[in-house]
Amino acid sequence: SFLSHHSPLSSHHGKRKLPYMCPEIYRSVPFDGHAADLWPTAISMFKLILEFHPWPFPSPLDPFYRKMTEVYLVAVCRNGFRLDQSDISDTSLHLLERMLQSNLTDRLISLEEIRALLDP
Repeated sequence: SFLSHHSPLSSHHGKRKLPYMCPEIYRSVPFDGHAADLWPTAISMFKLILEFHPWPFPSPLDPFYRKMTEVYLVAVCRNGFRLDQSDISDTSLHLLERMLQSNLTDRLISLEEIRALLDP
């Protein structure tokens, strides 16, 4: 499949909107193109499910970004927003949590990884 192989690191940042920009692009460091493409997908999913943008820009300077990407998105959503199982499933929250990790080595960066998480 198209996204099954990681693309070479890139330093081309293109024009992206800040709320959807992955941390690597925001920091202007070389990035994996596939990982960079899946990040805005996770942001779009977050917005569709929770009905707001998770943060204005992907930076550890933003306290909400830090909590959601470096602590536990599931705990923040369940406790901070008081969401219960009827609002959003644990599977959906865990998927978002794994797709929105600030550390690239902890992030789901391929469709195969996402499929494996959803269909073990």
